Amino acid sequence: MDSDRYKDVGDSHVACFVPQLYAAELLAKAGYRLCIVSDFAVRVYGLDNMIAADLVFAICDDQISDAAAYLLSHDFKKVPFERRGTETVEDDASIRIKHSTLGTNVGIILSPASVWHLDLGTAHYQASITMLPSTSCPFPRFSVFLNSMIETLVDQIVTARAQPRYLEHCHMQWIYSGMIVLCPEDLRERLPPENQFFIKYFYKMLSHSDRADICRLRQAVQDGEMDVTTATDSLPQKPFRIAELKSKLPRPSYWLPPTPRWPTPFAMANVKNGNVLETINKLALVEDIPPFIVVGGGAMRLMGNERHTADIDILIESSERDSFLAYLRKHEHLVQADNRTAIQFDSSIEPVPLDVLVELAGGLRYSDVRHLTAPCHSTTILRPDIALGIKIQTWYLRADDEHGEHKSRGDLNDINFLLNFMLERGLKVEDDCAQKIQVSYLNMYCLRSCMVPANFEKMKYCGVQKLLKPWAEHDPEQKELYEAMAGTDIDPFTSS
Repeated sequence: MDSDRYKDVGDSHVACFVPQLYAAELLAKAGYRLCIVSDFAVRVYGLDNMIAADLVFAICDDQISDAAAYLLSHDFKKVPFERRGTETVEDDASIRIKHSTLGTNVGIILSPASVWHLDLGTAHYQASITMLPSTSCPFPRFSVFLNSMIETLVDQIVTARAQPRYLEHCHMQWIYSGMIVLCPEDLRERLPPENQFFIKYFYKMLSHSDRADICRLRQAVQDGEMDVTTATDSLPQKPFRIAELKSKLPRPSYWLPPTPRWPTPFAMANVKNGNVLETINKLALVEDIPPFIVVGGGAMRLMGNERHTADIDILIESSERDSFLAYLRKHEHLVQADNRTAIQFDSSIEPVPLDVLVELAGGLRYSDVRHLTAPCHSTTILRPDIALGIKIQTWYLRADDEHGEHKSRGDLNDINFLLNFMLERGLKVEDDCAQKIQVSYLNMYCLRSCMVPANFEKMKYCGVQKLLKPWAEHDPEQKELYEAMAGTDIDPFTSS
């Protein structure tokens, strides 16, 4: 197993998964029909995500046991399924393995191809796969994986059938939204009609029930029970009325703009999570620089969230921003990486893009939150309740496009992480947090419609209802839109 074998794949983060890529090549060369799926595939296609979970190999259902035995004869070992160091329920159809040298690093899940709705039979295999550059590591062709992801997502939403536990950790809607962001328009036009229909309307639906309706209509088109025109005429109409009303609302100055299309700058895409944490800790030890607060993905990582992050966001007093950057530049800690300001304390690690913010979502500034912080490792972050309130606002302020939807999926994961973080420590939203952050009925209702009911219940346990803006302080347009959505003027925590 040669670590230099994969240095030419064009992405240092992908190349660092040596044992996993080696395993894929071993199986492919031995004649097993497989392809690498999940978030690792999306990374290879061009998304700037970081891989923090097991790599998933989709393998012909009848070859999984033999494939596992083959890897076990090449210094791999079978290990229990686990999540954050805790063993989870074994999945009868799948096998989790690691190379003997991996330690606690991510492993490999050998998953039935049928779970991913992939046909890897002999007749279709070669036409369905492509190889990672300079390797024999098979990946599904982009269009093949997009179609299979839609099938898998629909299956998760509309069936009551038990899903493998590891699929819960693959963040299927996040992966799907990333695929949609990457998908060029001309390819969409060549997809099956039912999938063109699904892509066009799925994210126009706000509630889980409406999205389930889209899934069922898609299935009807696929099964020949109706054509696309009939399916379109059968769409739930309430979301379109809501979209019309929402478009009339004045947008605040801090509304988040549309996200640029991928591919992202190469240097940004290669940032490793370890580099981010190391750079944050070194930045905290720099003397004589103005005080700052780590926010965004860097703060999430410091708190133990396994999510990926490609840069460091810090909040600073607006009057100190220039002197902060000047100090780092003077000591040669600032570099330019693909037209982005980046920070680098050690030439042996890649530079990490740095965003120095003076305002957060909702218009909050450093002076508003400097007393609402908490120490974390060697630096300072926002208190969990403050971070949660800001993240709830950020989720709502995302642009109404596919890029915004992809970002909002990450926001939702952060919200769930913060809720669990607070519950585990017995923390609740404090009064001083509620004085700084107010969330509209509309914001909370939309969030509730996208959350699993059990997770929204956690919002109540954490006292998030304190953040609700009083109904009397809502604009007439906001009231009209909320009543159109909820059918009532009762707040989202009380209404059914």
